Amino acid sequence: MKKIMYLAGAFFAVLLLFVGSLVMMFMMILNDDEEQPETENSTISGTANVPEAVSRWEPLVRKYGAENGLPGSVVPIVLALIMQESGGTAADVMQSSESQSKDPGYFNNPEVSIKFGMQHFANVYRKASGDIPTVLQSYNYGSGFVDWVLPRKYSLDLAKQFSIEQARKNGYTCRAWRSAEEKSKGMCYGDPFYVPHVMRYVNVTKVESGKGGDVAKGSALGDDNFKAIMNEARKYDGDAYVWAGYTPTTGFDCSGLMQWIYKQANINLPRTAQEQYNASTKVSESDAKPGDLVFFTGTYDTSNYITHVGVYLGNGRFYNSNGHGVGESGLDESFWKAHFVGYGRVNK
Repeated sequence: MKKIMYLAGAFFAVLLLFVGSLVMMFMMILNDDEEQPETENSTISGTANVPEAVSRWEPLVRKYGAENGLPGSVVPIVLALIMQESGGTAADVMQSSESQSKDPGYFNNPEVSIKFGMQHFANVYRKASGDIPTVLQSYNYGSGFVDWVLPRKYSLDLAKQFSIEQARKNGYTCRAWRSAEEKSKGMCYGDPFYVPHVMRYVNVTKVESGKGGDVAKGSALGDDNFKAIMNEARKYDGDAYVWAGYTPTTGFDCSGLMQWIYKQANINLPRTAQEQYNASTKVSESDAKPGDLVFFTGTYDTSNYITHVGVYLGNGRFYNSNGHGVGESGLDESFWKAHFVGYGRVNK
């Protein structure tokens, strides 16, 4: 009898040990699923180019930013966001009601709007590991955009794709105020151009990309020159592409934008993409630095070999004017990969 009881006890001990091991393995799997993919991030610093109607909310933005553990560097970004959302004049100044499952404009107190707006901003900031373009687009689309876009990196093309998919999924049709492009492609969800719309109100002084490391540092042009070029470039975020345009008055095509922004650093470039390619010193991908030019071929029908140009930002990103407008693009995007030629260093 004692032997039977001993064997039964041993059996239950082994069974408990086995069940405990399964529980531990299950918890480890859950924890692994909850970990965010490791991605490169872009931290943008600068000053907000906004009127007093917006800048007056800075103390509250700083207050609730600190309460939510956000760095002070996001304050100008949030002020630019407020400029885009309301111009600083609406009661729901950050248009944050929807983040709390309320109707648009539900909040009638600016401080309440900022309190919940900063909570929403902090939530997507953490989910996006501080990548400012992803954070901004997720503020507009909702935190689901972070889950959808990772482990990829934000791009305007992905923002457009998400708008199209969500509009189809939810049965949305475009309202009258949508642009012709949005209507024709079915981009009827949120604002797919939200990042450039916000960033046009930021005077960028520093862009950090990857797992640390200032993109501007180490520029072949010199850090101050690169800063001057990009401060000028960011003024035109979201502007439409204009064929043969080369000034802020006319708008910009690709090479016109390069010629204009490099002029801010007292660097004179030729007018066309082909001429800029001919005038540059070719460098390898491993030697490419922020401020170098990046060239493409076959983007439209012409006898010229080089048909498109942008300024390299580092970490596979470049700034350009293309058919989707002025802004950042990624060299890993299928279209640019198919037409990529190489890098050229500007001869100062």
